[in-house]
Amino acid sequence: MMSDETQDPREALAQAYADFAALPCGAIVLADLDQQFGGNPFAADNPHLTSHRCGHLAVISYILTQIANATEPQRQETANG
Repeated sequence: MMSDETQDPREALAQAYADFAALPCGAIVLADLDQQFGGNPFAADNPHLTSHRCGHLAVISYILTQIANATEPQRQETANG
């Protein structure tokens, strides 16, 4: 892993998401976000509501992707190390 001074800003951001998720309060917040916004986005006969809910899912997906991006290099380093 790179030092903080040379770390790619995208990696640093992903790591910040992962660090937050690893905290007890982070797990509580993520569970709440998933409960509030992670359900089925499709609303029968209401494309506007469906679109709105798909936006919710996109945010949840982004957060989870950032966490996964931070943990994947650690897994590779452990496997290679």
